[in-house]
Amino acid sequence: MKEKENMDKELSSLKKKVSLGEISRRDFITRVSALGFAASAPLLLSEVAQAAPKRGGVYRMGLGGANTGDSLDPATNGDTFMINMNQGAVRNALIEVNHKGQAIPELAESLEPSADAKRWVVRLRRGVEFHSGKSLDADDVIASIEHHRGKDSTSAAKSVAESMGKMKKDGSQTVIFELDGGNADFPYLLSDYHVLIGAADSSGKIDWAKGDGTGPYSVKSFDPGVRSHLMRNPNYFKSGEGNFDEVRMTAINDTAARMNALATGQVDAIARCDLKTVALLGRKPGVKILQTSGTKHFTYPMDVREAPFNNNDVRMALKYGIDRKAFINTVLRGYGTLG
Repeated sequence: MKEKENMDKELSSLKKKVSLGEISRRDFITRVSALGFAASAPLLLSEVAQAAPKRGGVYRMGLGGANTGDSLDPATNGDTFMINMNQGAVRNALIEVNHKGQAIPELAESLEPSADAKRWVVRLRRGVEFHSGKSLDADDVIASIEHHRGKDSTSAAKSVAESMGKMKKDGSQTVIFELDGGNADFPYLLSDYHVLIGAADSSGKIDWAKGDGTGPYSVKSFDPGVRSHLMRNPNYFKSGEGNFDEVRMTAINDTAARMNALATGQVDAIARCDLKTVALLGRKPGVKILQTSGTKHFTYPMDVREAPFNNNDVRMALKYGIDRKAFINTVLRGYGTLG
């Protein structure tokens, strides 16, 4: 019985991996055959293919964190609505963080660090086009990052961009970064949702308001703090992604109203549910609650330079005095894990 359960889990895992492109079809058949499903391997692969996303339709999202002062300039973005729109739909970064928390190339094709991690050579993915038809090149990357730097910059990513050191292009498809000090986590800096890549003009500037990006959707209309209407980019460089014909994002800042919009069919998806009532929402037919691990965490900061926190016994007493499991079960309603 236990062996069958393990085989079923492994088979489900392989199906998921091949559907996400993490393993090839050949690898799928080979590994499924090794589990004892050689005869049915082609059928299983066919099932996965049939379950793959199909293009078409309109995707309606209800999102919070919207303001009338929102802008398509990623330097100003800081909440759910614009992050989902700008980074998730309209634009891309050089690097993205996958579901495993790994930094992987997005608009970059490769990153090559020097031995001391102070020099990074970033080669761009070829054949990527902006919605306007302009081809992605090194000038776009340099202009996008420079946008966040300088004494007059008010970008939320100013310190991140300034830590990227000197930049220079080596041909049209390569950018070289010379950092002040080695940084093995440099790829993660390039995944920042502020540091998205825009299309530079002949003067080296970017008109962010145009919304010209490389993402799966282009901007048809945008009413800050109210709604946005996006259209599928037929030339998107990621195969199998960006499948909806249209995406309509509606600003619903109130959590209860957002959950009600989903329950009554006004939208197809929402983010940030009320943890107290999300279980009730999940009981409604046709509604599925999806949970994923993120990077948000709770800490207990103490200034160890001042009394009484300069006493390690005090710090340890405070730490031991907190029932972390109770915190997860009551405050987070079970939606969390111990660090």
